[in-house]
Amino acid sequence: MSVALPRRPCATATRRQTYEPRRLNEQMAELLEDGDPFEPEHAVLRVAVALANLGRSYDELMAELLDPRNGISEGVRSRSAHRGRRTPRGDRGAWVAADRATRKALRFVAQRPPASDGVTLRAEVSAIRAIADDRPDLWGGQGGSGRRLTLDALLDLAEQACTLLPTASTRQLAEMTGLHRKTVGSALRWLCSRSPFVVMEEPFDGPKAGRWRLRRPAEGTRQGAPVGVSPIPGRASGAPCRPARVARHDAFSAPGREGRTGGLGKTAARILAELQAASETGEALTAAELAARTGLHRRTVRRHLPVLQAVGLIQHGIGDTWTPDPSGDLDGIARLLGVSGRGADRQEYHRRERIAYHLRLAEHDAARGWARQRGRHRAPTIVDKADGSVWLLSGAGSAWDQGRQPNLAPQQVLLGLPA
Repeated sequence: MSVALPRRPCATATRRQTYEPRRLNEQMAELLEDGDPFEPEHAVLRVAVALANLGRSYDELMAELLDPRNGISEGVRSRSAHRGRRTPRGDRGAWVAADRATRKALRFVAQRPPASDGVTLRAEVSAIRAIADDRPDLWGGQGGSGRRLTLDALLDLAEQACTLLPTASTRQLAEMTGLHRKTVGSALRWLCSRSPFVVMEEPFDGPKAGRWRLRRPAEGTRQGAPVGVSPIPGRASGAPCRPARVARHDAFSAPGREGRTGGLGKTAARILAELQAASETGEALTAAELAARTGLHRRTVRRHLPVLQAVGLIQHGIGDTWTPDPSGDLDGIARLLGVSGRGADRQEYHRRERIAYHLRLAEHDAARGWARQRGRHRAPTIVDKADGSVWLLSGAGSAWDQGRQPNLAPQQVLLGLPA
């Protein structure tokens, strides 16, 4: 359920003030509505902190956490018991748990005020994005498109979280860019070691995502131009390129190999994103200008332009210039290429991987102690509130020890992963 938060005056308020509601972002709103079957208490604190950050009062936080219509209330209305089970709390116990979480969240927010306002942070992110656009030498060659898309996704996360220290996992960035998570991992390692934009603050630790510091280079670009002045001829200031928002669409899935269906690819997405950024200022670009702005080879650009024109995403302009076609239908192109739903399949695949990991942790914890020694060990079960299914790990100890996927009880299907 969507949650309306305290309202703030609009910047364009006139004599009679108007207001716009502040709401939880999509991820927190979904967590509030559905809860987390794996870590209910931790999910309660996450939602409470998110609501407190938006100015909710003590009474409003208590009402949301105790509302039985919200799935997050499971974290305060029940407590963990033996062997991964949960036992219900009474009304008094639920109120005490909600009160404890609410006070922790309000105290946490009071002790950690925001480091900067949204306007300042968006200006800093825009400056980083502009410098990245002015460094085409970093984004060419093999792996260049993946590195550029990964950096753009991190900048999008920084804007959403209002911090230059966003936390993100490889799977989350893969879903934002349409890349494979291993490709994202390679791109992050390259960005941290060979680019001036990203520094790893905290490494990945089991289920905990890594934390990345985004920074603006102290000096200008490689060509020696001062910050804010583009060395690329014809590039207009104030028109940043946003390739990740284009590349995440199913139509730009990886090209097919060995007879399999495939999309247009991430290189085509970068070319289209550059044309869209230029069209905002009324520019039309040639193949040579696109090669200079993206860092791609001119032959690569010329090979992709007819493909984009054939599917109706760009159109030929005056001379040798190209502009985006406003009538392009990405959904129709994805269906035509047979790649519609690739993004949703990737999200489902990652969700099943996370469930398998939590089951492995539960199996590891349950295998220790007297229960296994006396032959009373039971396979752990986890209830997935996304669809109400019960996930049961059966005989998985030896399977995980040998590096294979877990075996399943006959009544459940856990993973569609390769063995």
